[in-house]
Amino acid sequence: MIAVGRQVANPQTIFTLFSASWCGYCTQAKAYLRIKGIVFRELDIDTLDSGRAYFEAGGQRGVPLIIADGKRLSGFSGAAYDHFFAAKK
Repeated sequence: MIAVGRQVANPQTIFTLFSASWCGYCTQAKAYLRIKGIVFRELDIDTLDSGRAYFEAGGQRGVPLIIADGKRLSGFSGAAYDHFFAAKK
């Protein structure tokens, strides 16, 4: 699924959010991205293909996991996401 916002931190950057439907922090992360208008691709780790992609991307410590340009951020906090996306502009 691709969530479309009003603006993108950097038009060349593709953000991938690994998440799970049962994860409260994932829900917060998705809300943050939508409020900030950041376009992202969401992959649910509970599906076979997305779970495999999560593992191949080095996911081991839980969700949410956001990846862009080889950088990754696990978990969710508004301050950490602010810093992560500020560095992408």
